[in-house]
Amino acid sequence: MRNNASGFSLIELLVVVAMTGIMATVAGASIAGQVQQQNLGLAQQSIAQSIRNARQLAISKSRSMTIQFFPSPNNKIRIYENDNDDTNDGNNDEVEWNAATLKQEQNLPNNINLQTNGVVPFRTKFNFRGEISNVGQLRTVYLMMDNTNYLDSDAGRTACETARTCKAVVISTVLGKVRTVQ
Repeated sequence: MRNNASGFSLIELLVVVAMTGIMATVAGASIAGQVQQQNLGLAQQSIAQSIRNARQLAISKSRSMTIQFFPSPNNKIRIYENDNDDTNDGNNDEVEWNAATLKQEQNLPNNINLQTNGVVPFRTKFNFRGEISNVGQLRTVYLMMDNTNYLDSDAGRTACETARTCKAVVISTVLGKVRTVQ
């Protein structure tokens, strides 16, 4: 009698299951990397827009506005209106700073590591014309998925440009021009 049993052997089924598992693992890692890149890009756009908002508020209200960045683990951005505009030397005197009024606050995602160039406090003040009166307040804000330190220098920006896990936002002129580094 002839056995006409059709189907797959156990070995064939195990090979197919193993191959499916390998492909799912590779696809999952790729999707996770894309999601991280997208989150990093969204955080970068958010910071650039916050800087533009601070500048625009300063112009529209004819008042000084200060944007302050709180590095990780806080990952916050705050925009303050400076009530005392008698001095606009960019030094952010404590008397002037204590009189500031919070206008906007924004939180970045927890999985993003926000770093600054080490200047504390990390804030930039726009005068009523939307200008930065102190060149020392030109800033670079680094956003990354890892804990690598990128200094505020050409070497740091170059390293950030080549790293897939880093993006930067640069206030590049005293007129408050904002550019992003991919």
